[in-house]
Amino acid sequence: MKKVMSVLLSVAMLMVPVGFAKEKVQDEVYKANSLEALDQYELLLKAGYDNDADEQNFVDLRGEGPQSVFSGAYMDKNGKMVILIPKDDKETKKLFKNILGKEDIQFKKAKFTQPELRKVQKEISRKMESLNAEGIQVQAVGIDIMSNQAYVEVFNLTAAGEKTLRAFGTEDILRITGVDYTNALESTTVKGGTAVKSKDNNGSSTLSFCANRDMGWYSQPGVVISGHAGDKIGEEFTYNGVSLGTVSVTGWENNSNADVAFIPVSTSTFNLTGQIPGANIAGTRSTYFVGQTVTCSGKNSTYNSGTVSATSVDVYFGDNVTIKDLVAADYTAIGGDSGAPITTFAGRDNEWLVGVHSGGTGPEYFNKISNVMNKLDVTPITN
Repeated sequence: MKKVMSVLLSVAMLMVPVGFAKEKVQDEVYKANSLEALDQYELLLKAGYDNDADEQNFVDLRGEGPQSVFSGAYMDKNGKMVILIPKDDKETKKLFKNILGKEDIQFKKAKFTQPELRKVQKEISRKMESLNAEGIQVQAVGIDIMSNQAYVEVFNLTAAGEKTLRAFGTEDILRITGVDYTNALESTTVKGGTAVKSKDNNGSSTLSFCANRDMGWYSQPGVVISGHAGDKIGEEFTYNGVSLGTVSVTGWENNSNADVAFIPVSTSTFNLTGQIPGANIAGTRSTYFVGQTVTCSGKNSTYNSGTVSATSVDVYFGDNVTIKDLVAADYTAIGGDSGAPITTFAGRDNEWLVGVHSGGTGPEYFNKISNVMNKLDVTPITN
């Protein structure tokens, strides 16, 4: 991820048509609901209720730490907020109603609080090196707020490996999932949000998503990656140590509106999926608005969310390259996350693909999915 030098232009709001009248109506409803949900979540944060909190650092009106009566919050498929609570009683609900200043709040009973889930996640994260040394290849560990569980994904999960991991938590609090993984001569499952490595410079970045490229009379399967990572035609990349292919087209050029590149991939060696860690890609959305919640799934920063602060920003990256019409947001990304898929919630285990992470040193910046698709002539593979 290259350092962002300066921001040239910022525009507050941009609405991109999605094509069909029904989708437009749905998007408008979702937009209105999600804006209200974002405002509500801000109120929760001010009161000490945080999806990412791992300690009780505030005290509520009942003399308890807020996290003791809070199991998380999320937007449903209509953009409305759902609050998970471990205590399904009138007093708890009244507490949240008073904070938000409204009666019609969606509540859902949950078994575990956020600190309980974070504890499981952190314990596994701390042991990842030793687990890998034991042959338990952990790909990802995180929190699934909607199912109220911690989860861990493991390559080539064995019965012995599952037994070891089960010591971190019972089935109700920890979901253990095996992920298909094979070596060079067999099929390798490919998903967005995972690592790719350049053979030219050994640099590692994040695979954006699997896609089909329109070649006129046929579709060419492949993957989308960061443009500044794949800035040279013919540059070779690997995936899990296996040669993935070489860059055939890149958007890394001055005044481009998409910092992305495309690598054709052989489907006889790789299984291209419409997935990111922990979720399926349900489709794309090209509507962006200030305050909108988006999530970055980088190979290093994993799954984390932030809100959009500007919807059309021109960014100078150095080396005489300016990338135009990026979206600014305050999610967290670190080196190696370039190319990460940016998504919004689309329902249980599903996400809408809205962009591709580019870089940042204050706010982070991502490419709009509509610009990515137009630049590379690609259509994301969905599940």
